[in-house]
Amino acid sequence: AAEGTSVDDDDDDEDDDAAAQATAAPKPVALTEAIEVDGLPSVGSLLHNFGRCAPCAWYWKPQGCLNGSECGRCHICPEGEVKTRKVAKRTALRVEPL
Repeated sequence: AAEGTSVDDDDDDEDDDAAAQATAAPKPVALTEAIEVDGLPSVGSLLHNFGRCAPCAWYWKPQGCLNGSECGRCHICPEGEVKTRKVAKRTALRVEPL
């Protein structure tokens, strides 16, 4: 063996590398990988069938939604749904109890 090194030193380094990899933090994954979105156009569309989604204001614009399938807003809601919900909310807030 060469001066200051031995064959056993290389094995120790490999063991240290394996231990470091085993204790390393998990690699972050994209939201679409973490949640199964079978056939849905966006992650935010998951709650559409329950009526608890938030429509994406950008989806219907000419440039479209830049977040694509990772968007937290619903891409299933019809065009104009954002405005419809704003008007409904405004109307509900205006109504005063008798």
